[in-house]
Amino acid sequence: MYQLRNSDNFIIFIAAFCSLTYILVSLESNGYLPAPFFYDKFDTFMDFFNVQYWTYDEGRYTEWQSIYTPFSFWIVSIFPYSESGSGSLILRDEGFFFLMGLHVITTILTLYFQSKALIRSNKIILIMLFLSMPFLFTLERGNLLFITLLVLLISSLNYKKLWIFSIFMAMAISLKIYLIALLFIPLLNLHFSRIILTLLLALFINLISANILGESNWWMFISNIFEFSSDPRHYEWSYFTYSYQNILLAFTELNPKYKDIGAWSNILTILTTFIFFLFVSTKYLLSSLSFRDEERNTLFLLLAMLIMIVVKNSGGYVFILLFPFLSSIIFNRISLYILLLLLLPIEIPFMTLDTITMESFISGQQVEISRDVTSGMIIRPLLFLILYYMISINFLYKKRVHA
Repeated sequence: MYQLRNSDNFIIFIAAFCSLTYILVSLESNGYLPAPFFYDKFDTFMDFFNVQYWTYDEGRYTEWQSIYTPFSFWIVSIFPYSESGSGSLILRDEGFFFLMGLHVITTILTLYFQSKALIRSNKIILIMLFLSMPFLFTLERGNLLFITLLVLLISSLNYKKLWIFSIFMAMAISLKIYLIALLFIPLLNLHFSRIILTLLLALFINLISANILGESNWWMFISNIFEFSSDPRHYEWSYFTYSYQNILLAFTELNPKYKDIGAWSNILTILTTFIFFLFVSTKYLLSSLSFRDEERNTLFLLLAMLIMIVVKNSGGYVFILLFPFLSSIIFNRISLYILLLLLLPIEIPFMTLDTITMESFISGQQVEISRDVTSGMIIRPLLFLILYYMISINFLYKKRVHA
């Protein structure tokens, strides 16, 4: 991992301070969190509480058309719930700081397990992460990623321990199904037992959870995912994402004469992204076992980034799943500053779509906000692609050790 200089520490601290100041000033002035947070200002923590509400409603897969697994519903059922009054919002309304604390503690534990040295020598990195848009957005959404982050890390740190790896990877997949793609890593290592055991455990976890819920149609979440992913939702999913696809689709929809150019740009970008990963995977496969052990986290990182690029409806909070792999991201000064830009609110509005009125959970008042197209919608996905290519090239230039 790149060793930070004093000048790097100073710039990171100033950037984090400015980011926090921007958020607090916007909150004080408007009564709600600024871009890139979701424009429905009463929706704070609702990723968690919507799941908790539908845990007790049999229409979770038919009426709500949920994309969450039975295991996700079971996890949130552990927390307090009241069917009267505010229902599933009781914890949000009465335990605001409890939920915030749960997120923070989980992330601290994750980073602690990932690298004690990182916390000792680069405390400024922790400040950057805790004040970053992905972390704050995960917190504001109440997204289950803060649990996924911890179990995914435990799994990756215990790759050589068959049962620990498989159990925690099965839990991660059961929380966020797209993480099943990470099983490509043991496939490259020809560790078929890890793949089979993980899939069987994931199936077992969800069967048990579905049985507890009394849910017989839980497989419907798979078809719901395809319907969910096929819906463009250009603005809703472009305001804070690291995938370039939605903003490209939105541009070509607004400018039909560029539709062919947009389509070919999309194909070439996806193709290039996969070709880079193919080269990286090939080098990894042909290298020695010691090289694979050393660079396994880089492959995990690139695969997670690939998922974020390809899945156009993935929210920006998915970025926190990259936190355990910082040593593979920060390998020189350029990659450090690209990462810094990816974590900051670089939102300069240059086009207003419309103005809407919403109730703010934080202020409790009706607030009028504008839905804007911002610089971050374009710069963020572009920088993310550049970082992906940089990490891939850095991996390919490392000395290959043959078995």
